[in-house]
Amino acid sequence: MKKKRTNANYCTKVLLILSIVLLVVVLFCVYRNNINKNNHYYITMLGGSNIEANGNLNSMGYLIQTANNKLIVVDGGRDIDSGQLISNIKSMGNGEVDYWFLTHAHNDHIGAFMNIIKDDTCDIKVENLCYHFNTKEWYEKNDPTRKDIAIEFIDYISSKDKNSKIKNIIDCKANDIFTIDNLDCKILRIANPEIIDSKYVGNEASMVFKFLMKLKKDKYSDKSMLFLGDSYLQTSEELLQNNYNDLKSYAVQMAHHGQDGVSKQVYDAIDPTICFYSCPRWLYDNDNGGGYNSGSWKSIEVREWIEAPSRKTKSISFQAFNGDKKIEITNDGYQEVIN
Repeated sequence: MKKKRTNANYCTKVLLILSIVLLVVVLFCVYRNNINKNNHYYITMLGGSNIEANGNLNSMGYLIQTANNKLIVVDGGRDIDSGQLISNIKSMGNGEVDYWFLTHAHNDHIGAFMNIIKDDTCDIKVENLCYHFNTKEWYEKNDPTRKDIAIEFIDYISSKDKNSKIKNIIDCKANDIFTIDNLDCKILRIANPEIIDSKYVGNEASMVFKFLMKLKKDKYSDKSMLFLGDSYLQTSEELLQNNYNDLKSYAVQMAHHGQDGVSKQVYDAIDPTICFYSCPRWLYDNDNGGGYNSGSWKSIEVREWIEAPSRKTKSISFQAFNGDKKIEITNDGYQEVIN
């Protein structure tokens, strides 16, 4: 009888342990599913004037929606893109932008923003405007052919009679972190006024920043998104020297519309899975009218860096000339959202 009780006790203990293990597994699966379900964000790359029917011109505009529907805008595109941008802000954010980040002061990036902010009949509201530009004098001296919109922006922002559309104006600094719902935005690099001898001197004044998806305090998912603006070679050197460990990113906005932007070494450090090309088809194909790769742009060379068979990470590319592209990014990966 004693042996039978011992066996019964042993079986009971085994069943209890198995039940606890099963419960832990179930709870973990539920927890993981809830994280994957609730922790995500959407990136929409705007087609805008990159589309042939809309102008066939390079421009850059992105919208990001957080897990709880906070709306972030990056740049926005040319002045001729403002109508589409307004429509998207109204549909995604009910006409309100929680954070608007500007990379640099060129019309193909901030023209739509300026149109919206100056238009008294437009009811778009901006909670936080985040940027860092050089001074008016710097643009007048070093970027004279494209200085007008930079000066217009600086005059507008610095005026005492600021437009009521913008609540907070934030002059960013390197290493600033902005918490926006389940995302943190880290500023990696701001415009450097000492860069005045570059081929694309105005592009070197790009602010570079990265969105990271939070898992819990001080812990992030690896599904990040890096914005390079129109960064070029001297910016590349700064990033490799000062921010190398921050460059690895799941998704990247290809610098300078995918041509003649940052160096191969920067893209190697980023090692992206998703590449966003804000460009028209002719630029993507380096086509000056004579067919594929007939122009002098660096598009094909950059694409070869990204598409090289030797790369460990196989990437997928989305191009703005194909129209708006909305991507949902979760802890498990990504999927294209088809409207």
